[in-house]
Amino acid sequence: MMKSLIDVVFMSEKRKDVLLLLQDGTKEMKVILETLNTTRQALLPQIRILEEHHLVTDSDDTYELTTIGKLIVNDMVSVLSILNVFDVDVDYWGTRNLDFIPSHLLRR
Repeated sequence: MMKSLIDVVFMSEKRKDVLLLLQDGTKEMKVILETLNTTRQALLPQIRILEEHHLVTDSDDTYELTTIGKLIVNDMVSVLSILNVFDVDVDYWGTRNLDFIPSHLLRR
């Protein structure tokens, strides 16, 4: 049974990092390995999962996001940014009344 896309994208740091790296465009495997400071053996199973879910495609050891991958990564960056803000001190943010924030700013 295939994993859900949410699991594929967020349950592995390596997969998440590959997707974010490819957001800037096509990358050779050598560049991906150097940037992520990992080995081919550790990364290939994760890339295969991304390929099986049609998020990444490869040609001659060069990888790029598919159209589905691009759509997901664009929104993924926004979600990760929001999570990073609240993750710093979730107890602080969780006990604050943020209702004063105008709805048009919440959608940004």
